[in-house]
Order: sequence, then C-alpha cells, then structure tokens
Amino acid sequence: MENQYVVIYLDGGLFALDIGKVESVVKYTKPNRVPFAKDYIKGLINLRGEILPVMSLKTRIGIKNVDESNDSRIIVIKPENGEQIGFICDKVLGVEIIKDDDIDKLAVDTSNENARFFHGIGKLQNENLVSILNIENIVKD
Repeated sequence: MENQYVVIYLDGGLFALDIGKVESVVKYTKPNRVPFAKDYIKGLINLRGEILPVMSLKTRIGIKNVDESNDSRIIVIKPENGEQIGFICDKVLGVEIIKDDDIDKLAVDTSNENARFFHGIGKLQNENLVSILNIENIVKD
C-alpha cells in the first residue's frame, strides 16, 4: 500500500506528515503570544476568520528552535480527536508517496519521551530518508 506525505524541513532534517491530516499550508504569520502557554505553543493567529493555535514543531519534538524565515510555513493540521492546530516548519518541500514496505518502524526508546513523536523512517523515491511524525502524539498533552 502507498500513502502520501507532506515532506518538510526542520533544522535541515527531512520530516513527513500524513497528508490525510493536513488541511492546508499557509505563509508564516507571527502568532500573538498567549500568557502561561507551554513553551512549544507560540500563540494564536487569525486564519480566515478562525482563531488557530500555532505550535513550534521543532520545540515540541526536541529540536533547538531557530527563528523563522521567508520560507517558513504554517501547516494546518486536523487530528482525529481534536481541533485544528498549526505547526510551524522551516520549509515545505512537497508531497511524496511512500510505500508501506519502505517504512521502518522505530524501536521505542522508553528513556526518551520524544521518541513517541515519531512513527518511523521512510525511504523517498530519490533514496533520501525521512522521519515520519506521529501527529496524534504530537498534539496530545
């Protein structure tokens, strides 16, 4: 079986998000900070009349956060059991098809709580490897 993924850059690394959970991709807009929010919640934006919480995907999965650039985007995600949320990424590369046979599951390292944010490692058609993110665990508190 084949699945489609949105492939993104985070701090120079390749990551993938299941396209079935991606609502849209929008140009980065600086979020309005929310007092007392967790460090990975960067704030709120007004997206087409709707208030959308925005998360730093890098901070959430344990990558040192760097400033956004002109290539930065907000990926609007609709998880199975939750409200829409935006993920900030450095750059969106496009959509790729990855066969189930080309995905290796990760052995879970129970000493690292960030391991739950990853579904596996996929091989792209150009032979590059991509870390497939587990969206449900990323948005879960």
